[in-house]
Amino acid sequence: MAKKTPAAQLNREIAEALAGSGSSSPFEEAKAKGARLEKEVEAASAALQTFPKGPMGGVGDAVRASPEFQAANTRFQRAFARLRAFNGAFVKKFAKELRAERAQRTRERSHATMAERPTKEKLQQAAKWIRRELSKRSDGSHPSHLAAKVLEEADAKFKLGSFGVEGWAKSPSRGYQYLNYGDPYDSTIVVRANPTKATVFVALGGWASYAGSGT
Repeated sequence: MAKKTPAAQLNREIAEALAGSGSSSPFEEAKAKGARLEKEVEAASAALQTFPKGPMGGVGDAVRASPEFQAANTRFQRAFARLRAFNGAFVKKFAKELRAERAQRTRERSHATMAERPTKEKLQQAAKWIRRELSKRSDGSHPSHLAAKVLEEADAKFKLGSFGVEGWAKSPSRGYQYLNYGDPYDSTIVVRANPTKATVFVALGGWASYAGSGT
């Protein structure tokens, strides 16, 4: 019998996760599977951060050539590839459920008044934390994915009361994520990400100014 390739094995695992086991809804089971894959990416990324870095913040050639680093890097690349493939299939299969879930979150938060919106100082405090977390966790490989996750965490940690993380692509190599407050001109936090880094802005004039500029 022919040996299964890693791609075939991954496709089989994704299909099984999306189908569900019957113990709960396929959507909830698939979300749980995605959460487990995210944890593995986080753990693999954290392992990469343990290797010594040079004065410029990067890992030196000698360290990169070591079997230990190569094994850790392979673990991260495989974990991220699995999560990316799973997310692509998940979003496609459960588009209806995801829209309903987002609409429910929006309804739950739509009663918030302007007085409950975060202050400039609170946004700046959250942005500082986001910058620190991106610098601490990132290995420079996939900042866009990490930026969206850290924004979600900051929203909860600092009780920023947004409707969630939204985003758009400026070009194939540049994307933006931001906390959505319903109005494109509401003060918010914007993260610009390209293949090598993520930059955090406190956008007091809203995210619309970034969408319409070359920034």
